[in-house]
Amino acid sequence: AAVLTVGRIGRAELGPGSTLRLIAADASEHRLALEHGTMHVDVDAPPRFFLVETPSALAVDLGCVYTLSVDERGSGLLTVDEGEVELQHGAVRASVLAGNVVAIHPGTGPGLPYPARASAALRRAVAAYDASSSSATAIDAVLASADAHSTITLWHLLQRVEPAARGRVFDRLATLAPPPASVTRARALRGESGALQRWRTDLEPAWVIDPPRWRMVWNRLRR
Repeated sequence: AAVLTVGRIGRAELGPGSTLRLIAADASEHRLALEHGTMHVDVDAPPRFFLVETPSALAVDLGCVYTLSVDERGSGLLTVDEGEVELQHGAVRASVLAGNVVAIHPGTGPGLPYPARASAALRRAVAAYDASSSSATAIDAVLASADAHSTITLWHLLQRVEPAARGRVFDRLATLAPPPASVTRARALRGESGALQRWRTDLEPAWVIDPPRWRMVWNRLRR
C-alpha cells in the first residue's frame, strides 16, 4: 500500500497491487489514471480540478472523499463518502453524491447510482439493468424496488431509458417525490435538461447520506 500526496489539495491511499499513473499536475488540473486496484481519495479542491481516469470511466471530483476500485477487465465500483463525484463515459453521466454507490462497466461506463444502504432487491435490479438496459423486465424491477430513499436511481433511469419507457419511470418517480410545478410530465418526457435539473434540486437533499460521525472524524485525522 502507499499514500500519495496530491499537490496541496489532499491525498490518495492506494491499496496493495494497485497501478496508478500521473498524467498531469499543473495549475489547470491534477489528473491521474488508475489502471487497476483501489484508491481512497480525500481532496479539497475546486470542482473539476482533480480527475482520475479508469479504463471504463472518468471520475471528476467535485470536492469530496471517495473510494474507487477497478479490476484488470475495467469493471469497478465508486463509493462516495462526502461531497460528489461525476462519472463520465462519452455521453453517459452519473452524479454520485455522499452515501451512494455506482458500478463501472467496460464499454458502457457508469451504471445507475444507488444508495449504499439500498435493499438487496434494488441492488439486484440495478445490476440487471446495467447488464441489459433495454430489458423491460429489468426496468420494471428497478421501478418496483425503488422507494423514497432511492430517487437518485430513478432520476438517472429517467434519462437513460428509451422514450417509450420514460412515462413509467416519470410516474413512479413523481409518486415518490412529486416534481415542482415547472417540471411538467411533457417536459420530462422530452428530456429537457432545465426541467430535469430543476427536479434534481428538489430531490438532492434526500440523496445525500452523510457518513457516521466517527468516520468523518477519522477522515479529518488522516489528512
